[in-house]
Amino acid sequence: MSKIFREVLIPILKIALATILGLGTVVFLFRHEFKTIDSITFDISSLIILLLAFALICLRDLAFSYRFRILCKPEKLSIFGSLRTNYMCEFVSAITPSAVGGSAMTVLYLGKEGISSGRASAIMIVTLMLDELFFVVGAPLCFLFFSGNELLGDSKGMFHLFKITFFAVYLLLVLYTIFLFISIFFKPDLVRHLFKFVAKIPYIKRYSEKTDRFAKEMSECNYELRKKSLLFWIKAFLLTAVAWLSRYMIVCILLSPFILFESQGIVLARQFTIWIMQIVAPTPGGSGVSEFLFSKYYSDFGIPSVHLLKAACEWRIVTYYIYIIIGFLFLTSYKLRKLKETSI
Repeated sequence: MSKIFREVLIPILKIALATILGLGTVVFLFRHEFKTIDSITFDISSLIILLLAFALICLRDLAFSYRFRILCKPEKLSIFGSLRTNYMCEFVSAITPSAVGGSAMTVLYLGKEGISSGRASAIMIVTLMLDELFFVVGAPLCFLFFSGNELLGDSKGMFHLFKITFFAVYLLLVLYTIFLFISIFFKPDLVRHLFKFVAKIPYIKRYSEKTDRFAKEMSECNYELRKKSLLFWIKAFLLTAVAWLSRYMIVCILLSPFILFESQGIVLARQFTIWIMQIVAPTPGGSGVSEFLFSKYYSDFGIPSVHLLKAACEWRIVTYYIYIIIGFLFLTSYKLRKLKETSI
């Protein structure tokens, strides 16, 4: 019974907490608009917009899943296995603080697909590097087209704090990306030596054989990836860009009935701001924080609050709650199958 509680019920409690935080923030921010929520109409155009939003999130998932495949080699990771890995990582991201994220669980879920722990760890580092590189390159490009006030708000009150947070976290991301880049392309033995050093700790020393094998596998994978052609890395980065831009463009789709076409650029660019704020959010999946930022950063377009409420809810359903549902189904199926096998 305790095992069922630990492996099944605890994830349910985390999901409930994340859901309550997110929905509670929406209710608090838009409490005055709930009186007029019955004025929202769902017609054929609303259906088309939602379908386009779901199409974009599907494109994102396909891009990330295909990235897993080419990094693991297609013959080592099936199409369904890559999709399952992507959804489970997103599920973990949804029920843990944003700073923890699902990337750390990549090793576990790739391992369940038959990828060795060393190779899976190397792939995790590569995916992290590609994701951070996209933001490190993309954020400055936004400042080429829009002013700091347009992207981050004015320098008064809360927006001043947003600006400080944005640039502080951006600097950390640059340093982190440089470290990952060096460890992959210039010092592939760096992590291996680090693990060897950790293996000398008395308590961990008993696992030295496993640690050595893990470090060797990781180092071999790093050397293998290091020899990949420039075209391979361009392909991997383009998949990363497609995945993130697909997610960012969902807001453009949801707000398209209420804003001018010329404003779509700033709507897209502000997603970089919201994303970096979500990184430092202490709540599961940025619940509460994400909804709050959405209401702040898109309130200056003159969109009626009741329609902003609708867009915020749709945004979180498509980019957040859907992963909780899919991930929970995968997790429950796996846990129940495992419990059944152990009971036989």
